[in-house]
Amino acid sequence: MIDVNKKNALNMNELLEVLGPLEKEIMEIVWSRTETSTHDVLEELRKKRDIAMTTVSSTLNRLYDKNLLKRRSDKGVRGLCYYYAPLLNKEEFNNIITVKVMDKLLKDFREPMTAYLIEELAKSDPIKLQELRKKIEESLKGYEPR
Repeated sequence: MIDVNKKNALNMNELLEVLGPLEKEIMEIVWSRTETSTHDVLEELRKKRDIAMTTVSSTLNRLYDKNLLKRRSDKGVRGLCYYYAPLLNKEEFNNIITVKVMDKLLKDFREPMTAYLIEELAKSDPIKLQELRKKIEESLKGYEPR
């Protein structure tokens, strides 16, 4: 069993975060639109807080560099303007991150991760644990250990 005090000593949310808080907030704005400009993202963020255009612009550039956004430029009233759209929808992004995190956990921490998953399902959802057991038994049919 995992010691809860030790578990809380590490900030797991921070360890598993793929996007920072501002990046998440900006991605939510972009996901809610087909395409959006830097200025539109700035205006949306300013409804909740004071934030500089340079901060929004550099964060959008970071998300573009991470291949989460596509970008096009256009000459507008304010000069050169960038428009952003997501390369993945939110569900696709979440699925990819889940697979990457689980692959890493299975590679580096197979035994404790498996034990934790079983313990948590036993406590929180015994029916899911039974379903998992059936899937494991089905997967092992015809398997001969060496």
